[in-house]
Amino acid sequence: MSGLFEVSGAGREAKQTELRYAGFDGTRIWLQDARTLKPVLLLEYAVPGMKSQLASLAGRDALDCGRVTRKQKPNAASECARKAFADRKPFYVSYDQRAWGEGYTVGFARDAKGNLYFVEYMNEGWPLQPPSEGVRVSDDNHIRFGACPKPPVLFKVGNGELTCIGSTE
Repeated sequence: MSGLFEVSGAGREAKQTELRYAGFDGTRIWLQDARTLKPVLLLEYAVPGMKSQLASLAGRDALDCGRVTRKQKPNAASECARKAFADRKPFYVSYDQRAWGEGYTVGFARDAKGNLYFVEYMNEGWPLQPPSEGVRVSDDNHIRFGACPKPPVLFKVGNGELTCIGSTE
């Protein structure tokens, strides 16, 4: 697990002198004084290489519909991407996901030929195993990407973000 941790009951980051570890139970880090460290939800984090990967897949004249951070609503970015998709124009968009501690971002890019791609960023890096067929990794295994199913459909999920699915026709 990576990210920030705070001391239980203190509401603050642990001081170096307090970090005397006793154990880990799968969800919490226990300290020798019986307090625990709990992960803090990061509202914003760096996503190196994500925007350049999306822009590269979408092409030179693609519309940047933005990156939606955890504290933002996705409506404007999703509407931008949906309009560009409907108008058959290249675009890219990304959404930071609500995961404890680690950074996870998902994005989508459409090129001028109509191909739709997904791009996923994981702060911890993806497991060191061969990716699924058609999926590639980059940026020291922190980014994985590939083509969405064809014919591509950009679908709005309950929280207002977009995802790609194959045609249901």
